[in-house]
Amino acid sequence: MRPTRSPLLKLFTAAALTLPCSLAWPTNVVLDAYADHAGRLNGWLLLPEVVLKHCEIHVPAKTSAMRTAYSSWLTNNAQLISEARAAVLESAQVLAPMLNMTVEQAREWQRDSTTLIVEEVKFWRKGRMEVYGTCSNYEKMLGEHVGEPTQRAMRESLNEIERLKQGRR
Repeated sequence: MRPTRSPLLKLFTAAALTLPCSLAWPTNVVLDAYADHAGRLNGWLLLPEVVLKHCEIHVPAKTSAMRTAYSSWLTNNAQLISEARAAVLESAQVLAPMLNMTVEQAREWQRDSTTLIVEEVKFWRKGRMEVYGTCSNYEKMLGEHVGEPTQRAMRESLNEIERLKQGRR
């Protein structure tokens, strides 16, 4: 039985759309799957940082506590963060020639696109009180962000990328 996807996992799936493989190249299943998993990892990596940046503006009184929580997230998840960053960088290397970009341009494009999705989901669609609620609960959001279901999903994406690279599906 599959567990229900958390809102954060839905965000990671939405982040996968920042890699437009399915739109740009017809039915390349392997590339689509690769982009989906790399996008999910990129969303997982960027969500805490992007939300923190906005929350420091909207709820400055909580800046110290939010920075402490973010620092703890970075420390406690260092291994998974390192693996996810490597996979996302590698995806930029795969995508760069297809997008007629340098690897650095592709990586910047991935980061900017995913950041826009996080901002839209967490801030732009919400009123002032909802933004305040998101920021007031930053530590709780980060706790869900590191929960077992989310970490398992990130590990599954890393494993699937490896299988795709080895030609096993």
